[in-house]
Amino acid sequence: MTRSLGLSALAVALLTACVAGQTGAAAGAEPRLMDSASYSQCPWRAGQAGLDQVRDASAWQQLLSQAKPSANAITAWAPQFDVQRVMVYRAGSKPSSGYGLQVQAPIADGNTLRVPVVQSQPAAGSFQATLLTSPCVVAWLQGPGTAALRVVDAKT
Repeated sequence: MTRSLGLSALAVALLTACVAGQTGAAAGAEPRLMDSASYSQCPWRAGQAGLDQVRDASAWQQLLSQAKPSANAITAWAPQFDVQRVMVYRAGSKPSSGYGLQVQAPIADGNTLRVPVVQSQPAAGSFQATLLTSPCVVAWLQGPGTAALRVVDAKT
């Protein structure tokens, strides 16, 4: 009788741990786009193509302090860096207005969080202001436990 109670207690403990683990993992690990902001003239390192990740509060404060006033759309964000991160994706210099970036919902792919980005450009033959622009998008993402972040073309 004692042995069966011991095994039953062990089974209940293991089942409880599995259910708690699944609930915690599912609640925290579900990839999600919390918010995003697109800019035709990037407030950070304009003209340089690339991807920056913000993974902690200190880096977040640094990003905000380096932003130009046009970046006020993100100042109200409150990322929880234990389960979220912020990315800045810059397209580099473009020859005219009409270029833009938009983030779609992230996708977990093993140990990588893939972030689809739609890159728009002016329609052929359309009239656009002739000036150098530097589009970028800032995205507040949920997707903890992922070691890598990869931006992918949403059209492929």
